[in-house]
Amino acid sequence: MKFLKQTLLSVILLSGIVTTIIYSSCVQNVCNNVSCQNGGSCLSGLCTCPTGYEGTQCQTLSISRYLGTYAGTTSCNSGTGVIDTVTVYADNAFGLNGVKVQMNSLFPSPPNKGFLYGTVASNTSVYTINVSNNDSSASLIRDYSITLMDDTLLEINEYIHDYRNPLDTVISNCSFRGYKD
Repeated sequence: MKFLKQTLLSVILLSGIVTTIIYSSCVQNVCNNVSCQNGGSCLSGLCTCPTGYEGTQCQTLSISRYLGTYAGTTSCNSGTGVIDTVTVYADNAFGLNGVKVQMNSLFPSPPNKGFLYGTVASNTSVYTINVSNNDSSASLIRDYSITLMDDTLLEINEYIHDYRNPLDTVISNCSFRGYKD
């Protein structure tokens, strides 16, 4: 009887070990066939991209969706709109996500002057360009809001604030709305 108990226990233990080995050899690593580029890493079968890259395999620069020329209209202080174009260029001075934006009606200066410089933020459903303040005046500050929707519609809002007034008065507001050519 003692021999039978030991044999039965050995058979159960051996079958448990064999079952574990067979089961674990059938489970595949979901990241085996995933190739993440540009320093991306695989997590649960999906690529996690480093800042500046996106796509299923981190193959696309985040700024690429912005680059190009947009045709539309600009209006200031709710006035009549004028036909305008905006061109967005890559600018590595701010890293992989760096861009410079030229808006013809607001910045008609010669090349290399009159640009807004910023970085693309791509961690939200609406893509934005964060622009540093380019007006060093102590009392008048220009703020910009630049958003891209559906990879084709670009909206730019320029607000000029007068900080001499304690109520932080917006003294001018210009808006551009245009579609990628």
